Amino acid sequence: MDQIIYEGQAYYRTGKQWADSRHIIVCDELQHELNAAFLQMLDLEQYSNWDLIRLADQCKASASVFDAIRLYERVLSRGDAADYATVLPRLTSCYRIQGQPKKAINLAIEASKRFGSGILEPMALTSIAAAYCDLNDWKRARKCADRAFAEWHGKASPELRAVYERIRLNTEGKRER
Repeated sequence: MDQIIYEGQAYYRTGKQWADSRHIIVCDELQHELNAAFLQMLDLEQYSNWDLIRLADQCKASASVFDAIRLYERVLSRGDAADYATVLPRLTSCYRIQGQPKKAINLAIEASKRFGSGILEPMALTSIAAAYCDLNDWKRARKCADRAFAEWHGKASPELRAVYERIRLNTEGKRER
């Protein structure tokens, strides 16, 4: 369990979120401040990529998307194909949360060029399809969603079903261009 003393108070990370000494989860703003303070205490160079991913996941879950992005990007800067495959859906999701769907798509394109199209596993393809939805590019969204669906052998995750629903709602009765 992670612990930090911040402004004279003790806080503990329970699961992926910070709680006060009464075990009450703190608000999102304080979550972000605690994550930033905690990360400043660490020598991130000493952490493995898997540990950085764990820290980034904790930041993302506790409303510190900027810190999560910084950690995921650090993993990519020193990672291999396996690290990319692990981080890609997480990081593209963070970019989308920040309203940067083009950055999510560009990351996927870059990863595909660097490691081949196989790096785009179904979770990443689903996130990229959602990014294309964010840009109202329904044709590319459908293409990514269909590829994710095929790679999941005809099954769809809840996220992929949501992407298909967005596509359906925005193309129903309209001709694709």
